[in-house]
Amino acid sequence: MKKSFLSIETSLNRIFLVLYIKDNLISNSKILENSIEVDINQMFDEILEQGNASFYDLDYIMVSLGPGSYTGTRVGLAAAKAIAVSINKPIFGYTNFSAIYNQGIMDSLIKSNSNIGVIIKASKHDAYYQQIKKNFFSKHKVLSINDLNSDSVLNDYENTGSFDIIVNATSSSVSMEDSLINPKYFRNVQLIVDLFYAKNLTSFLRVAKEYGCIHVMDGFPMLVEQAAESFYVWTGLKPDTNRIISQRDIFFE
Repeated sequence: MKKSFLSIETSLNRIFLVLYIKDNLISNSKILENSIEVDINQMFDEILEQGNASFYDLDYIMVSLGPGSYTGTRVGLAAAKAIAVSINKPIFGYTNFSAIYNQGIMDSLIKSNSNIGVIIKASKHDAYYQQIKKNFFSKHKVLSINDLNSDSVLNDYENTGSFDIIVNATSSSVSMEDSLINPKYFRNVQLIVDLFYAKNLTSFLRVAKEYGCIHVMDGFPMLVEQAAESFYVWTGLKPDTNRIISQRDIFFE
């Protein structure tokens, strides 16, 4: 029997909720406008109404542990704990790094024993960085953009061997900035993914190609799946995303 759950993510200057109940997956996200406490309570009501459910229908609560905003993470944890205690159900925490890693496994982009480096934008000048090698998660770091190009990070990389996949989850490609990381990271990488999408190669993917990476892919599939999920929430109809994605060559080979 499938379990019902509510997932809460508040660490990255927005609120993102996912409700899985009665074989339906419902999501709701919002960039913070008012007090986070006000916004998150309103969103709880909205997503439960969409799922025709109450907190008592849930089997467990999931919540992001960051990294990200201290205040946002604290509010998310407090809300998750309050719900879990009130309905007497367990609570499970996860990191944003593990969420990206497991999404890659679910989408068959990577294997569970892959060596991966994940970078998440923290601010204009800083980023969160973590290595994942054969299911082992190293301690994450907060690094400046300059640090991402430094020998200290490269030494960590060289000590673990080559990566199989690198995912750019920052917004660097929006402004066509140069690659956030030293191109030496691209050595022997099997797949480079930039979650930003564009008609042509993004700056991140262009540098990857220049340094010999054969397979690069942008975020077009993510765009399609997000749109399909929104369409489903509003209409109850699920588009054929595979057909839509197949109409565009997502791999720039």
